[in-house]
Amino acid sequence: MSKSLKILLSVLALISACLSLAIVFDWNPLQKIKTGLTLTTTPSLERSEEEFKEKEKNIAQLTLSWLNSQKNEEGIYRISYSCLKDEDENVIYSSRIFPSVLWGKLKYYEKNSDYEGISELEKELDLAINTPTQNNQWNCKLMKDFWESNILSQEQKEKAKVYCRDTGGEGYSGSDMYNVAEIDSNELKNSILKNIDNIVNGLPVSFDEFYEASHLINDFEKVTAYVSNASARYLLEKEENESNEELINNLRKSALQNYYLALQGYSVIDKNIKDNSLLGIASLDLHRMTNEQKYLDMALYLFDENEKLENNKINYNYDYVYFGLFAKDLFDMTGNKLYKEKLKSIKNKIIEDQFIHPICKDVDNFILDTEKGGFRSGVGNFYLIGENSLMLGLLSI
Repeated sequence: MSKSLKILLSVLALISACLSLAIVFDWNPLQKIKTGLTLTTTPSLERSEEEFKEKEKNIAQLTLSWLNSQKNEEGIYRISYSCLKDEDENVIYSSRIFPSVLWGKLKYYEKNSDYEGISELEKELDLAINTPTQNNQWNCKLMKDFWESNILSQEQKEKAKVYCRDTGGEGYSGSDMYNVAEIDSNELKNSILKNIDNIVNGLPVSFDEFYEASHLINDFEKVTAYVSNASARYLLEKEENESNEELINNLRKSALQNYYLALQGYSVIDKNIKDNSLLGIASLDLHRMTNEQKYLDMALYLFDENEKLENNKINYNYDYVYFGLFAKDLFDMTGNKLYKEKLKSIKNKIIEDQFIHPICKDVDNFILDTEKGGFRSGVGNFYLIGENSLMLGLLSI
């Protein structure tokens, strides 16, 4: 056999082997030439994405079903579910759970275009409006998604505004614990901005008057909620009641006063993902209200701190609820896909690692409950209804 013929046969054998591999692995060598360096999603990745969405949807359905079983005959939700045998003797039902439940269900019904669910949600909103409610949750902040929804009727949106106005009070306006209302507004703002710079640059905070640390720690979640509520209501009133200057000014002052208290609280608390996220969300809401860059800087700093804590500290299920909401708000504010990817990563962690069912283990002092759908706290065998509602909303975004 001639040398040239041997070379020809070797080339043909090589081509044949490549074609065989192409058939086995569904690879088209011409496709790469045609598309250059463009990367296409492989079927396995597509399947993985679809599997994630399906699992996310199934868990959200279970969580919704479980939440609906956690209210009394009057439609008021319990604060928490526990596995202890004597749990039923100590159940506390509270209307303060309504904002989280309503929001979680809204996001779920929006995602699934469930108009029957929306109709039932309106009945719950009516009940919430007619039930006295504390103002230390995200009452107005979460209702903002109602009046900005594309699926609700105008009448339903107006009801959400009523609920916000009735329950989203202006927060601390001065009490025995804090005289923050007596501080001049410009002084207050300057102190806030100076201390944001200090925190971001790793320097000690410096306030003219520092309040009792125990009060600041106990009230930290509350004052961050007041900031977010005042900011949401401020934007609502600016649009609909701009002539009511006194109300608008009071809302602006309330947001600043409570943020001032939140910064002091942040300086003395034991830092964790949840608290960083609450202050980060409040910072974003204040930035949205004032357009002051330093509040956004603070939020970005807190997000980075969370990523450090995520790698170096034990974190619990509910921490990730708030971190996910923080990532969502940052993406909405900046459009940076980094935060969208972080949100997806957090949801994946929740889906893969944190979902517990059946709810209770049949061991010693626990009873077996066959209901499924609750996300358990990282400490003890109990399930908070508010956090589970926020989880439902997070999985529906």
